[in-house]
Amino acid sequence: MKRSLTLFVTFAVLASLTLGSCDPAEQPPTEEKPEAAAPAAAGKPDIRGSVEKAVAFLRGAQREDGSWGGKQSDVGITGLVIEALAGVPDDIRTKNADIIEKGITYILSQRRDDGSIVNEDGMVANYRTSIATRALIAVDPVKYKDTIDAAVKYTKGIQGKDPNDKAKYGSMGYGSDETKGDQINLGEALEMLSKAGLSKDDEAYKLARVFLARTQSSDEEHPDAGVKTANDFGGVYRSDRGAEDASKAGTITLPDGTKVPRSYGSATYSLLKSLLFCGLKKDNVRVKGAYQWIADHYTVKENPEMGAQGLYYYYYTMARTLELWGEPTIKKGSTVHNWAEELAAQIISLQRDDGSWVNAKDRWWEADPTLVTAYTIYSLNSCQRMLK
Repeated sequence: MKRSLTLFVTFAVLASLTLGSCDPAEQPPTEEKPEAAAPAAAGKPDIRGSVEKAVAFLRGAQREDGSWGGKQSDVGITGLVIEALAGVPDDIRTKNADIIEKGITYILSQRRDDGSIVNEDGMVANYRTSIATRALIAVDPVKYKDTIDAAVKYTKGIQGKDPNDKAKYGSMGYGSDETKGDQINLGEALEMLSKAGLSKDDEAYKLARVFLARTQSSDEEHPDAGVKTANDFGGVYRSDRGAEDASKAGTITLPDGTKVPRSYGSATYSLLKSLLFCGLKKDNVRVKGAYQWIADHYTVKENPEMGAQGLYYYYYTMARTLELWGEPTIKKGSTVHNWAEELAAQIISLQRDDGSWVNAKDRWWEADPTLVTAYTIYSLNSCQRMLK
């Protein structure tokens, strides 16, 4: 049981929601496509109709204890579902207030004295706490303020603060292994802290910026002199570039023969989102660099440099990041894309008859329809807000 949970949470990520076992060096992107792929429909996507079907599926998938989870009750998956349901159109949310309330009751039942919100196994406490707390914030930040404040205190407490520990300094990992930090879990935590109202002057953001700089592929902007990167301003998973899983997309070889971690889609969207949550502005060189990587690699067909692996987490993180960026279009070369319309159409084209989504490339638990459907409802909510 514990092994299954670990496989789930090694996603992220956030997480990078978001992340499982490392891809071999020099592994080319997979060409395998998600199940039931179909061309995006012409014209405006029917976001509302798709969301209604998806919500009906999740209603039927809720467990007796109020939780969701493909294999067992899970506070992380439940948090993802609740946060997604909190953002659907008001009338749909009202009709489903009962399942939201049951889900919140379950989340609250998993609170611990240290402020974390985690299942009995204690695994991936940071990831689960970040997601569950965001669900509480989305539903009623005033009513659940005490629980939210306790979670903020817990999360700040597990951040790496030893400047000599470059692999962890400024970061948070899953919470199960205190020796490791990663960019995806840090991103999910930073989003929670920001939505909880933590001041941008807080030390947590300052520390996080150092770790984020170490996970961005830029020789000039890297905090440590002499470090070689792909130098494309994209994002990777860990700050320790010699780690086996420094990038979930493997490595590339520089002209001088040096192997360096490969930047990839979901990590770069997470990086950009985190930089913005840390208070950096659009004219910051690292922000501009990450956004340019995203524009150059823009696609709704795959997770850049990862193919179908982590595709729905990619969609989820793409939607959150570009909504936060706040612009309805993105330019790739000479082509201007309405990203919200294109992403919504692509997601809807992959929806199954029962209203759910799954990824045929079963990695990072994306064969679990409750998890993936939570990702996609949230993504469609973001698209709908931007289309308005």
